[in-house]
Amino acid sequence: MKNSITDIESILRKSTVYKKKKGKTTYLHVRIASSSEKESLEKLREILVNYNLHPIIMKSGTRYYLLITRKNEVKKIIEEHIGVQNLPPQHRETYEKHYKNPSQWGLKYDLTTALKNPEKAKTVYYLLGAIAGHSYLHSKHRIAIKVTEKQLQQKIVQKAKSLGLHPAPHPQNIEKLVQRIIIGSTHLIRLHQEIVLNPDKLETIPEYLFWAYFEGLYESRGSLRLVENQFEVRMRLRKPQNIQILKHICIRLQKMGIKAKCCSYKEGYAYELRIKDSRSIVMLFAKIDPIIKNPKTGTLSTRIILYAQKRGINPQVISQQWRKRWKEYLEKFAVKR
Repeated sequence: MKNSITDIESILRKSTVYKKKKGKTTYLHVRIASSSEKESLEKLREILVNYNLHPIIMKSGTRYYLLITRKNEVKKIIEEHIGVQNLPPQHRETYEKHYKNPSQWGLKYDLTTALKNPEKAKTVYYLLGAIAGHSYLHSKHRIAIKVTEKQLQQKIVQKAKSLGLHPAPHPQNIEKLVQRIIIGSTHLIRLHQEIVLNPDKLETIPEYLFWAYFEGLYESRGSLRLVENQFEVRMRLRKPQNIQILKHICIRLQKMGIKAKCCSYKEGYAYELRIKDSRSIVMLFAKIDPIIKNPKTGTLSTRIILYAQKRGINPQVISQQWRKRWKEYLEKFAVKR
């Protein structure tokens, strides 16, 4: 039996890896042997079956080929017999992207490559922040982000498309201007769940990713007020798992010198992060540039606009007050971006 195993391992080492494209997806197959007669491959196929492999015989032209096509078996043969280092560059790229990490198998939209690119990684973390702010699982492979701002909807859609995803906006409550942006991406859902299970990760990720995450969360769930001529940022979350996210964000902000405070809201109904300190406000908005609720541009949220209109206040007046006060903040607390 030992000699038989040695012989099989020798055959596997000498086998050939080739690429097979089906639609838009590229696979790796292992060609064990070929013959002009199918029967001559049957014995070897049976031996490989006893070796816990599942080879198939396929005909192409006038020849028959004995192939290994199952993903886990292809991975094993490459790693244990052929050697990853011996793969041609294009084959190795396919292996790294689609075979190396089994946890990513079955993902239609794999974001692994995007996460290796700093700019695209920022986009991924921005979406993760928006998801943490206001979303729900639409199905096993799709997540829905709720937004009430047309500008924010367009921003999220554009960012998702830049990653090769296919976001689909759907009206949910026309009266309340609520829109759902449904994104199909198992990988994006898994990345969100990883942060939910390990929220302390937000204290250690690179700073540029943290701020991208914070911007997404702020735009989807934060608020900005000018109370007694002082800006105040608030973010309030209700889901128990998201509360832990908010706590670790608060810790990270404090480590950066931003005076953030986290506390229970309405006897545990929710958890709230607050930033009132003037210097901290300047430090915060030196790092993010939200499309709404932004003191630098005076861009108001729909909620503030409707609130002002109900009370007979021109929203433009509030916007001007924001911009004016922001300039005063900058003059007092100059912070380099």
